[in-house]
Amino acid sequence: MIFAGTVITAVFAQRAFRQYPSVEYGESIPLPPDWKQPAEWTFARLMFPPGPLDGYRGRFDGPWQEGLSLWTQDYPRADRGFADAVRRLTLVRARSVEQPVSLDDGDEVYNWPWLYAVQVGEWGLTQAEAKKLRDYLLRGGFLWPTTVTEPKSRPILRTP
Repeated sequence: MIFAGTVITAVFAQRAFRQYPSVEYGESIPLPPDWKQPAEWTFARLMFPPGPLDGYRGRFDGPWQEGLSLWTQDYPRADRGFADAVRRLTLVRARSVEQPVSLDDGDEVYNWPWLYAVQVGEWGLTQAEAKKLRDYLLRGGFLWPTTVTEPKSRPILRTP
């Protein structure tokens, strides 16, 4: 009974789905017909500020919290394609749409046990964001970082 209450609370505590424009597709990706259906697993994508190596500087300089930034590389097409593969190839009920997650949104990141981050070699996490991400990982969260372009000797996440 306690477990069921915890699961229900966690589901209802999550932020509602939100969609942002991406660097490749703008806002032209239509939502799947079943996008509102609840599921067991969701492709959660980490939103983050650009860092000093921002490859989009000069092309997309708006607020990173509104999309059109490094974190929207291949978004949302890749996210939905991955979720679709999980649905087709496993018994996991995966949500058909992704969930962008910002480390600046209170404790929202802890509602998503699996988190994807693209272009992490170019991110510009603040100390507070890096600390929260480290805590997320220490609590058992899973991070799948991709497109690391920095030398192997430099850690992608530094916290005091």
